[in-house]
Amino acid sequence: FLLRQKLINYKKIETMSTKTQGDDKTCYNCGGTGHLARDCENPRAEGESRDKINNQKKNFRRCFNCGTFGHIADACTKPPNQKGCYHCGKEGHIAKECPEKEAA
Repeated sequence: FLLRQKLINYKKIETMSTKTQGDDKTCYNCGGTGHLARDCENPRAEGESRDKINNQKKNFRRCFNCGTFGHIADACTKPPNQKGCYHCGKEGHIAKECPEKEAA
């Protein structure tokens, strides 16, 4: 059940990160704006440009353990969370009932 819930939440996060509009889109292939990597016709960025793109991608990663952005559960420094909300990381409710999700 938990693995299924994590997969559902991951897909929601991935969908949210691709629902940007116009010039807000950033390509993780070339680093340009206005399109996504899957639509990119430019050559792959290398060197410092590649490092910058990889750092930008990290900001969209969300930890399924603590609920914060910038890292994944394998790299989380907090103790494993066996219960709580996968949306905000707080205990006392689940993501489906998250008050922060409704406010957004």
